[in-house]
Amino acid sequence: MDGNRLGRITNIILRCLIVIMGVAMFAAVVLGVFFRYVLNNPLAWTTEVATYLLIWSTLIGTYYVQRENAHVRMTFIVDKLSGRPRRIVNIIGNMAVLVFLVVMGKEGWVLATKMARIRTPALRISMSIPFLSIPVAALLMGVLCVISIGSELIEAVADETRQGKG
Repeated sequence: MDGNRLGRITNIILRCLIVIMGVAMFAAVVLGVFFRYVLNNPLAWTTEVATYLLIWSTLIGTYYVQRENAHVRMTFIVDKLSGRPRRIVNIIGNMAVLVFLVVMGKEGWVLATKMARIRTPALRISMSIPFLSIPVAALLMGVLCVISIGSELIEAVADETRQGKG
C-alpha cells in the first residue's frame, strides 16, 4: 500500500469518526436537555460525554484541517515568494510547528499518564481517555509536518535539477 492510499484511507476513517462524534455529541446534548427540562430527571453523564466528544473531535479535526491545508495562517509574506525562498519558508514554518507538536505530544502524554487513575465523576472512566486526545492529535499532525517537509525538500531538489544545477 503506497503512502497516498494510506493517507486517503486515514482521512476517510478520521472524517467518519469526526462525524460520528458530532452526531453522538448532539444526541447526548439533546438527551440531556430532554431529561432535564421535559422529564425533570437530569442525567449526569450527558455533559461528560458531550465534553469529551468535543475535545476528541476538535483535536482530531485539527489533523483533518491540516491535511486539507485549510488552517488559519498568515500568508502575506509567503504569497510574495516563489521557488526556493518559498520552499525554505515553508520548511522553517513546518519545522516550528513540528517542534510545538513534539512538546504538545510529550506533555499531553505525561498529563494522560498522570490522570490514568483518576475517574470521571459520572461515567467512571479514566481521565486519561480525554487527555489522550492531545498526544494522538500531536502525532497525527506531526506525521503531516514531516511529510510536508519531505515534499518541500524533494521539490527543492527537483527545482535545482530542472534548472541544471544538480
